[in-house]
Amino acid sequence: VLYFIINIMSENVDVNVSETKNESENEIVENKQESESQKINLLDEYSKDSVIDIINKYINCIQYHSPEEVSLFCENMLLHFNSKREIFHLELDIIKKWLECTSMIRASITIPFNWNGFADLSQDFLVKNKNANILDLLKEIEKCLTNLKSNSAPKISIMNMIINSHKSLN
Repeated sequence: VLYFIINIMSENVDVNVSETKNESENEIVENKQESESQKINLLDEYSKDSVIDIINKYINCIQYHSPEEVSLFCENMLLHFNSKREIFHLELDIIKKWLECTSMIRASITIPFNWNGFADLSQDFLVKNKNANILDLLKEIEKCLTNLKSNSAPKISIMNMIINSHKSLN
């Protein structure tokens, strides 16, 4: 699990502070590295089961499995956005990484770690959602994050992500 999630963060931190041109750039890079380090520290709270649970909640939500599951996912994401933003971003990073791995599995590419429950979840998702556009699902998460950065209404941004993600399944 740690290899999988640390990979999420390591993709985002490859700038050497000494290679930057001025102090403001150094501060930006140091803040980015500190932020990524904080995400890694959050991983202590996550087990394989909790990662699978995050992904299952996302899947059930975008599939409109039940109104309660959609509502629960939205409320949980909104709560994390408003009170524990680093957890909000980490959970979306986990979902994005899962979508990337699901895309690799669809293309018959071996994922870079051995975790059967994770791969099984991807394969089950692909069987149930044969026409799902994985790239569009990833784009919807990115659009949501972009909207949230521009101080758009969080509830509307999250709901739009869910609605448009559901459309991407067909």
